Amino acid sequence: MQYSGFNLHIRLTTACNADCHYCSCESDVASDRMPIDDLQKSLTFALDKFLPRTSKKTYCSAEVIGGEVMVLPTNYLKQAVSVIKELAGSKVERVDVGCQSNLIGSRNKIDALREIIDTHSIGTSKDSFTNKRTINGDADKYRELATKGADYLSATSGATIGTVIVFDKDNIDKVINEYKIAEKAQ
Repeated sequence: MQYSGFNLHIRLTTACNADCHYCSCESDVASDRMPIDDLQKSLTFALDKFLPRTSKKTYCSAEVIGGEVMVLPTNYLKQAVSVIKELAGSKVERVDVGCQSNLIGSRNKIDALREIIDTHSIGTSKDSFTNKRTINGDADKYRELATKGADYLSATSGATIGTVIVFDKDNIDKVINEYKIAEKAQ
């Protein structure tokens, strides 16, 4: 079946377990999390205002982001994803919910994330060569923990994890090297 779709990026928190230099939600005040009531109101408003102004949509791809979704309580994340599927699902035939995560967390937390998020819809990010993704200012610690989480997810899901790499003037010369790392992982 051919789907006509749209994408939602839903920032559930600005809290994070890392301190990356180019965070997309840099904030002086890290929120705990978006209240479920606010999520329901925001989604209802967005869907009611957006969908009537477009051609008929049959598919919604929703990505929950942060901050970092791994810092959210598991029950909260389950509830948020359920609300997203229910509200978007009332407007379209199919809803997939994915997330972007640094995967820095316990195996139990990664397993819980896999149970909540749709199959093969967890992405991560890499920075093999700069010091822009860190934990308490330590890029090597970030790489170690993020790699450990991604390797565990890949091994338990049997899938290659989709990965985002941010390039800028400090690492543009490393594009080929990052590609070679990804190619080896295939």
